[in-house]
Amino acid sequence: MTLFRKKTVLIVALLIAVAIILSAGVFTVSAEEELYLSDLTPIAATEIKDPATGTTIAGYSADSVFNPYNGSGNTLLLNGIEYTKGIGLMPYCDRTTGTDINYDAEVEFDISQYSGNYNAFTATVGRRDWPEDVGPYTYSMVCSVYVDDVLVAQSPSLTFGEEHEFCINISGASKLKLVTNKGTDTEHYDCSVWANAKIKKDDSLFHINSIELTKMPNRSRYAVGEDLETVGGKITVMYTDGTSAEVPITKDMVSGYDPNVKGKQSLTIQYQEKQFSWDVYVVDLVYLSDLEPVQIEVLENDVDSFGINTTSKGQPIMINSVLYKKGIGVHPSSGESAVVAYDISQYSNQYNMFYAIVAKDDSAPAEGHYIQCYVYGDDAILVESDYLTYGDELIIAVDVSGISKLTIEITNGDDGHSWDSTCIADCYLTTGNVIETKFQAPTKEEYKVGESLNMLGSRIVMIYDSGFTTEMLVDATMTSGFDSSVPGTQTITVIYNDNTYTFDISVVEEATSAPLATATPTPTKDPQIGTDDNKGNSDIIFIVIAAVLVIVVVALVVFFKKKK
Repeated sequence: MTLFRKKTVLIVALLIAVAIILSAGVFTVSAEEELYLSDLTPIAATEIKDPATGTTIAGYSADSVFNPYNGSGNTLLLNGIEYTKGIGLMPYCDRTTGTDINYDAEVEFDISQYSGNYNAFTATVGRRDWPEDVGPYTYSMVCSVYVDDVLVAQSPSLTFGEEHEFCINISGASKLKLVTNKGTDTEHYDCSVWANAKIKKDDSLFHINSIELTKMPNRSRYAVGEDLETVGGKITVMYTDGTSAEVPITKDMVSGYDPNVKGKQSLTIQYQEKQFSWDVYVVDLVYLSDLEPVQIEVLENDVDSFGINTTSKGQPIMINSVLYKKGIGVHPSSGESAVVAYDISQYSNQYNMFYAIVAKDDSAPAEGHYIQCYVYGDDAILVESDYLTYGDELIIAVDVSGISKLTIEITNGDDGHSWDSTCIADCYLTTGNVIETKFQAPTKEEYKVGESLNMLGSRIVMIYDSGFTTEMLVDATMTSGFDSSVPGTQTITVIYNDNTYTFDISVVEEATSAPLATATPTPTKDPQIGTDDNKGNSDIIFIVIAAVLVIVVVALVVFFKKKK
């Protein structure tokens, strides 16, 4: 081998070595762009052991998930896809003591050494596929993420087949905690899969474009001395890459609340540099769940069909993923209503308003199964709802001045189904003074002579100093000034509680139709070829025939030339 060839081989070998080194460097950088949490050692993790055997039966597991039937080591199977990396979290319900004790499944990591290199936590969460079981189709769970002990993101209530994507800013964070709870049920099917749970670096993320307050906290009225709650409040952060993130409103974002000062308070919600206002009311109130019912009718007085500050099955009151501390749980049967009544006569001089949120609770996610709510004051109907199914909410705010007995009835919605666990959440008596009324005229404005007055669409809206808004339908018995026998414009007067409202209508005479004249038929002439009526058609026919003849002639000429 000549010296030149040796040098050439050496240079080529060096170039190959450099290429391999560079490639390894590239792949190393690529690998360092993300780090799976299952490859880290947690600083805290739930580990629930069987008292009899001492084996771990629920809690945290890396790259696998527990199953209530066969223990640990189950694959991360989510909606038909098997993930090799991720975290399993399985909460647990201890029923050995006679009282259900629920344990959340949690895992927490120290990420302080990575905060300078990684800016995002991402995961796909859902319930592990157990297609052979009935339970996964009906029971629910909720997954939450905490950054430095602050709740920053929470999934909706998830059942079998549903997924939720997390993408959370962890820039500068020290701790990351993942939590799965059992939702509103006590069954052992909540085997949550946090597929591809990892921290990563992605400079395209989290450049904020806008921040919006998308949902106020659920509660706006508080008893004197009651702590502020921000449950249900959400801020949406829109990023420049088109993605978004929902941030739960927490107490540390809110300023200006004083639980000992009655009346309206204007609070400030601050997230980064953005501020929003939130009006709350501190008032005197009494919760129905703190009173003794005078009547209970539920599933032949089944103890599992009535709950105080719980669902009918004794679980926390959860409606559309919002947890309520106070309320009543009932369960109508397929043929009988659930009824609960209270004697409020002792409060009639102090409180004049009844407020409540009525809905099917999150443990009854059977869409298409309906309920209906009625509220009675001394046996007179105050509220009659539409049919409500899973996900619907009925907000009740009604005047109960002078009423002695308040009755709430929940029916099965006339559908024959009994999957109707219902919560009457945040229900209480309170005070309210009307500070403004608004009148809405009926939709019908014109009448014919002899027609009756139609008040469809007319209502009076009452706004209270405690933040309530109620509506009352207006009927013809509350009006004066209507006379459909007199044509012309009329001003109708509505009187309610010393307030007078007016609207105009018109009465017109029905027009008399003249007899229709009999038309004399005009004789028609059949079009003939060659006449003006058919001239356009004949021209088109002539052109088509000429074009066909030209094509035939050209074809014959070409044919004979080829033959020669």
